[in-house]
Amino acid sequence: MEQNVIKRLIKRRFNNLSEELEDKINSLSLSQLDSLADAIFDFQSLDDVIHWLEINT
Repeated sequence: MEQNVIKRLIKRRFNNLSEELEDKINSLSLSQLDSLADAIFDFQSLDDVIHWLEINT
């Protein structure tokens, strides 16, 4: 459920979310999802999302 909200927020903010990124988000733990939800407000581009996922997964 939380994954869906986060994916929707990223799609709305950056108008894009690849299947690969969706899969990575789906595999996150609850604590990782909470951290990503907070970090979304600091991202300036989809590259920031990708970078966050590389560091935190």
